[in-house]
This record gives sequence, C-alpha cells and structure tokens, in this order.
Amino acid sequence: MIPSSWIRATNTLVILSGMFFIHLAHANHPLLDENSRTYQVHHWQNEFQFNYFKTTANYSSEGGVYSDLPSGAEQQLSQINFGTRFTHPSLWAFYAQSQWAQAESKYANKSYENNSLTYFLLGADKALSESKALTVITDGSLLFPLKRYDLDNSQTYNQEGAAELTGRIILRTKIESLYPFAFLGLTYRDEGRSSLIPWGVGGELALGSFRFGGELRGYQTALRETRSKTIEKSTKALAANGLSLQFNSSNPNLLESNFWAQEKLSAQWAVKAGFQWTMTGTSVGAGWGAFAQLQFDFDEKKLPRKTTPQIEESPFKENTNDGVDQKLFKPEKPISDSDEELAPVPNSEYRKKKQKAPAKNDYKIQLKKKRR
Repeated sequence: MIPSSWIRATNTLVILSGMFFIHLAHANHPLLDENSRTYQVHHWQNEFQFNYFKTTANYSSEGGVYSDLPSGAEQQLSQINFGTRFTHPSLWAFYAQSQWAQAESKYANKSYENNSLTYFLLGADKALSESKALTVITDGSLLFPLKRYDLDNSQTYNQEGAAELTGRIILRTKIESLYPFAFLGLTYRDEGRSSLIPWGVGGELALGSFRFGGELRGYQTALRETRSKTIEKSTKALAANGLSLQFNSSNPNLLESNFWAQEKLSAQWAVKAGFQWTMTGTSVGAGWGAFAQLQFDFDEKKLPRKTTPQIEESPFKENTNDGVDQKLFKPEKPISDSDEELAPVPNSEYRKKKQKAPAKNDYKIQLKKKRR
C-alpha cells in the first residue's frame, strides 16, 4: 500500500511538471543548487556538470512573442561547469565555480566557433535559521568574466561577458517526502547593462535513494540599460551568433524550467540528469537543452591521516644537583678492535699472552705423574 502522503506529493509534482512541458526552451540548472546545500562543519561539496543548449527561436522586445530563427541560422552551446563548496566552523559556507564553454553558430553559409574558459565565481552563504519547518539562507556571489566582447566584431558568444554581483534569500522547507524551495534576489551588472531580479520556485520528491525534481526559475529587468549599443543593433554580432539573442541582449526577461532525476549512489556520490526548457521571455533566446551532473561530498575530519606515534615520557626525573660527581656514573666509551691493536701492552701481559693456554687434559696428566 502506497502511503497517502506519497500520493499527494506525487500529484503536486506531476501538476508542477506538467507546467514545464508547455513550451520547448532553455533553462540552466545551476551547480550547488538551493536544495543540495548542507551546513555540516568541515563538509566539502564538489560538483561537475555538462550542459547542452540549442537556440531555436527568439522572444521579441514586446515580450512573449515567439519567432523561430530563419532557415540556415542556428546556435548551440556546450558547457562544462565545475564547483566546490566548504562549510566553515562558523557555519558560513564558501564556494567557487568556473566554466568552460564552446559556442557554434551558422548563418548565411558561414560558420563561427568560440571555446574558452568563461568566468570565475566566488560566493558565500549561511543559514540564518534552520529547522524542518523553514530554513532561511542568505547567499551572495561575485562573477568575474574572463573575456569581454566587442559588438563590432564578428564573434559568436559563449557567455555574457559582464561582471555580476548577486545577493539572494533562499527559503526551504520539508513536507513529508517533498522538499520545496524558493528564492528571490538582485543582480547588478557592469558596463551599463540592466540590473536583474532573479527568482525561482521548485521542489524535490524523495523516493528511497532517488529524488525527482522540478523548478521554474528566471529573472526580470529591474533597472534598464544605460549603454547605447546592444547586440540587436549590431549586424555583425547578430550574424556571428546565428541571429540568436542568447547573450548580450538589451533589458532581457526570462522564465525557465527544469526537470531532473537524481540517485544517491552512496554517502559520498550522487548523479543527476535532466532536461531544460524556456517558457517565455523578452529580448532573449529560446530553445531546449539537457544536462548531466556528478556530485562528490566528503567530511574533512573523516579523511584518513598518517599519525606519528608519540612516546610518553616517564614522570620520574633524577636529581643531579645532590653534590655527587655525575662523571662517575657516565658509561665508559667502548674500545674498538682497532683501538685495542694500537694500545700499548705492558711486558708482563705480553709474556702471558705468549704462553700457551693449558690443554684440557693437562690436569689429568699431572695426577698420573704424581702417582708414579
């Protein structure tokens, strides 16, 4: 008999998942996601993710209008994301992430390609309050782009190319076997780009060693662009990116969706795989994708370490200040064979050494002579 709590949780997830399949599109499930973060002291969380995304259309600046890319125009992106996170004894967790990405695009019988390391990110988070009923987490991160783009050049983009400062509040709870979460934040971007409000809501259903999850996540423009030139106004940049507005667009808004399954292989290892879609947006690319992820956790204090055996000192200590000459108790230096050969030998001792040692039967021979 399946528990009624599992049935209710499954129905909730199915309804949520059904919403995700309304449109094909792009979504990027993050590393170190909101539900995977723990706050065990000296705990390390390491993740490696492969993500693939293909742009098939653009959302117009009016919002919600879906326009397919013209025939012969396309852009696809492959990303390898890797990150690590450590929980300090202060219960602050610190993390770092980076990414290698390859972008390929085609337009007007021309092909473009760009592959490189794209960014380096540093962040920290802490649970302000933690309980089964509600966990409140504060999270902040700073992203450094490893490359900037010139809109006058014919180069396809594999990243945004802007520095980003993000602050978020994350809420988590537990309802029997369901683990819902939500977050809201603010992202500042340099170079006169629009500031964004990232947000998201989702949940995971635990069934034994498996977890099935889904989420809606996206962002809205909070402060509009102050720069005069964007990709929409650059013919060269648009052509090099297969007419895709995936990166570097003006005042973007996006609603994304993800659906995934995760299996906990052991206490340290877990694997995750899922699909990605965008649902609606403004001045941004749309498409579909997939991702696969490997997670390895360990506790620093549980690692085997080599230890040097310690010799305990005796509590007894000899008193050497009692007036007795301590030189009398020092051990004599042993004389080696070479020293014995070089040392002078007195004449009397030399003659004794010359004499032959008495044979074993000498005593018996002397007794026989006396009897005769």
